[in-house]
Amino acid sequence: MTARAVWTLCAYADVHAALRDDRLAPYGVHTRRDASHRVVRAAVQQELPPTLLARWRETLGARAVERLATLPSEGAVDLMQDMAQPWAHEAARQVLGIPPQVVATCLPLAATLFEESARAKSGSPSVALSQAATKLAGLLEGYGGAGTVQSFVALTHTVPALSGGAMLALLQHPAQLEWLRAHAGEQALAVATNELLRFAGPSRAVFRTALAPMVLGGHAIDTDDEVVLLLSEANRDPLVFSNPERLDVQRVESGHLAFGAGAHGCVGAGIVRMLLHEAIAAFVRSPREFDLDASDGGSVKWLDGFAMRPLRAIPTIVRERRASSV
Repeated sequence: MTARAVWTLCAYADVHAALRDDRLAPYGVHTRRDASHRVVRAAVQQELPPTLLARWRETLGARAVERLATLPSEGAVDLMQDMAQPWAHEAARQVLGIPPQVVATCLPLAATLFEESARAKSGSPSVALSQAATKLAGLLEGYGGAGTVQSFVALTHTVPALSGGAMLALLQHPAQLEWLRAHAGEQALAVATNELLRFAGPSRAVFRTALAPMVLGGHAIDTDDEVVLLLSEANRDPLVFSNPERLDVQRVESGHLAFGAGAHGCVGAGIVRMLLHEAIAAFVRSPREFDLDASDGGSVKWLDGFAMRPLRAIPTIVRERRASSV
């Protein structure tokens, strides 16, 4: 049996085209007219319609502010364990209407699903991922439809991964953080959210299988070949983003691929973006000052997967905010 070829695309134009080409499909999709992804997308959109997101935005934004306010006024904290994760778990309970005890039971399975996805090096799911997804679907049955598992994992793991990455990026670029603190209106926050998705999102790669022969990125791709799309590389393509290695919260260039694109793009992008916006707003408007903890053992920790690189810990020192120099 001839081994399938594996092609890797990293240029923005090639990755963007590949994401929108129905001849390239995720694992489990075997025809160009497969409707399974549309069923899940429709289910998520029914569970999380724009009217629901608008209703929850103010409440969840206030919860982010309250969560930051519970941190000590002086001392060491972990912004992942003490802010990003518990706030996102509360969002999952409220938005999906899942009782706290059920959320607690489901979190380890969601963690397995998310971490196995992060470590993946191909589109084929691991045994552990498949088993966790099946068990999680059983536990969440009755709390939603076909999209509940995806919504739950997005809220409990993708949201803290993104908000943690955004907070870390701002802490590592203090001039950008100070500018945003001084200009923290809704429009400036929307622009900054877009840039932080591009610059600090955890997604590195997604996988596709060719359903038909095609030429893309200069490669002659055959049916059943696997194509690895490097989202993180595309988001730093200098042909699309000027000074792409620089965080610029005022960047007007748009079109990042943090959520993928096309028919198989992230189905929960709307609520994830909204929650990231609220997390950033709470962080930059906080009366507290945050600095990375440089003491012994205070290093930032990652889950360094191939497909995703989400944060595990952001050791931080909290103090009363100093007067801004902006």
